[in-house]
Amino acid sequence: ARVIAGGGSAGAACAAMAALNDTLDARDEDRSVSSRPDALVLYNPPMEIPARIWEGSSAPRNEYEKLAAAASPNTYIRKGAPPAIMFFGTADPLLEPARKYVREAHALDNRVELFLARDQRHGFFNDNPADYSWHASVLWITDRFLTSLGYLDGRPTKRFYGPRARPAAARRPRPHGCPPACGRIAILSTPRLRKRS
Repeated sequence: ARVIAGGGSAGAACAAMAALNDTLDARDEDRSVSSRPDALVLYNPPMEIPARIWEGSSAPRNEYEKLAAAASPNTYIRKGAPPAIMFFGTADPLLEPARKYVREAHALDNRVELFLARDQRHGFFNDNPADYSWHASVLWITDRFLTSLGYLDGRPTKRFYGPRARPAAARRPRPHGCPPACGRIAILSTPRLRKRS
């Protein structure tokens, strides 16, 4: 069986933690059955949790940094992590830690694809119920990613409304042994407006 973990925002961080942090398994868990997902679909995940999140909690102030690191997927980057696709708006304050993850993951020959929506904020793909184009386009790209892994067959069932992917800069060289798409970072231009039918 193959398991794909995914989510948006905090849910995406939980999916990433399930893939990267193997210290979360229960002591009496059957280790012959892996709880690690085989692929990740991450919509604007917070890859680094800020220490300030514990302010006002019962945690001792001098433990905030330690707790933040323990709760951050970026703490657990390692070789052999599952292939991942990530989506962010370029105006999302959570983007920079994700870029860090992508750089470090690529250096370890892990496959990670990062798609950036120009001038869009956190949750850009579901912010406007009158404009379905970002949502449908992100699903189309996700479908293509999962098809490239052999998890889906055929063409995407969602219509692709734009945005045409262009490299963010010169395409980064692939690390040795890395699949062809592992170094992909693309900026998405605004798709044409489409109303939900």
